[in-house]
Amino acid sequence: MSAASPRTARGRGLAVLILVLLVAAGVCQTSVGEAVLRKVGIIGAPPIYTSLSFVRPHSLPEQLRAKRSNVIISFQIHNAGSERRIYEWRMLKASALVR
Repeated sequence: MSAASPRTARGRGLAVLILVLLVAAGVCQTSVGEAVLRKVGIIGAPPIYTSLSFVRPHSLPEQLRAKRSNVIISFQIHNAGSERRIYEWRMLKASALVR
């Protein structure tokens, strides 16, 4: 058997390194991997926020037909965190946009 050339050995070493990096990147995407990265201080705590978005934004009226109008608007609220939160919501009339 002949010994592998330095070029072949370097190619195998590079392939192994790439494989190890891909496996490590995959593990880091799991909850266990994230916990390990958080524990060693590489990543911080996940962001905590609440988002509000309209279910069908394209169906929102551009203008109201009368000064006093009932408008049905569907929206969803997503809490990106594990803690329970209490919010007070208000809907206010905004003045017309100046173009």
